[in-house]
Amino acid sequence: MFQTRRMPSSRPLSSRQRKLSEYLQSNQSSKKFHIPNPFTFFSHIFTSASARILGIFSTNGRIVLYILLSIIVSIILFFGYSFFTIQKIYVTNDVTSQVHLNNTDKFIGKSIIFSSDQAIQDALLKNNPEISLITVKRTFPQSLYINVHLAHPVLSIKVNDLQYILLDADGKVVKIVFEPIADLPTLTYYQKLVSTDYEIGTHMSYSDIRASAQIASVLARYGYADYSIQIDDTARIDVNWKGVHLILSNKSDISRQINSMDEFMRVLTRSTEKYKKVDFRFDRAITEK
Repeated sequence: MFQTRRMPSSRPLSSRQRKLSEYLQSNQSSKKFHIPNPFTFFSHIFTSASARILGIFSTNGRIVLYILLSIIVSIILFFGYSFFTIQKIYVTNDVTSQVHLNNTDKFIGKSIIFSSDQAIQDALLKNNPEISLITVKRTFPQSLYINVHLAHPVLSIKVNDLQYILLDADGKVVKIVFEPIADLPTLTYYQKLVSTDYEIGTHMSYSDIRASAQIASVLARYGYADYSIQIDDTARIDVNWKGVHLILSNKSDISRQINSMDEFMRVLTRSTEKYKKVDFRFDRAITEK
């Protein structure tokens, strides 16, 4: 007796069977050629490490951490206030190697780290009105260098027969004296001034007086101080310089007029021409010989 082997049917697959076959083939192919993602690997490591660290810093762990941070901050503050303190102060200027400043002792022992340069400058300027500019340089661990520029009077205002107010180039009151200064020009003002209204170190409130101080500062460069300045109620500034009347006005751009006067004086000191009047109130200086 012969046995017949049953051959697989050659009948075509249905659409459902065909889709299932394609899915199984694609799934086997993806498993065979799958490459692990390194970012996923490191992400798992980071997540695991973070969980461990957070586990360590429990309530007790945070308390210990706060104590350690407090100790570190306390050590920094201790060294900042005890070791890094101002112990030596050197005061110099461009004229002499050593000058005296009032109120410097109060900075001895203060922290050099937490001391503000601006605070030191303001305090010294307030207590030293004869100083016009101060620069501060800190040198660690314990030295403070202060360079000062002295305020030189350039103009004298006659208050009455016994008192004179001395101004620097910025119109700041430098001194109040009781006799005229020979090498300073004198300003005569149309209003009556009272010396007690102006403390040493304060600036003049009148803009025409401050402008006169700037004019005197410019003329001081030409080596002649025996002249006078007069201001009337029209804000006209009349300078009698070696018989030449220099006229300016505070009602127009005074900076432009002072610059024009400076240029004219530079030429005048080298020239042999004689002038009676030079008016700087206009765009172009008007001269009269």
